Amino acid sequence: MIYLGRISYGLYVFHGLALVLVVHACKSLPPSEKWALFPLLALAVTILLAAASYQWLELPFLRLKKRFQHVQSR
Repeated sequence: MIYLGRISYGLYVFHGLALVLVVHACKSLPPSEKWALFPLLALAVTILLAAASYQWLELPFLRLKKRFQHVQSR
């Protein structure tokens, strides 16, 4: 749950893209299989995209933030 909290912005941003990708990937499946697999695949793709985004986009910027913190002198 903590990790999902860390990648929550990515979950929000990429859920639409994941839905579109899964819809296109499931076009050839019969309707009974498509509607059974669709929610699980959409969730898995969303988490995968959000985790990749966190790892390769957000973390480098978070590391840079430490360099530019302002420390007040006395």
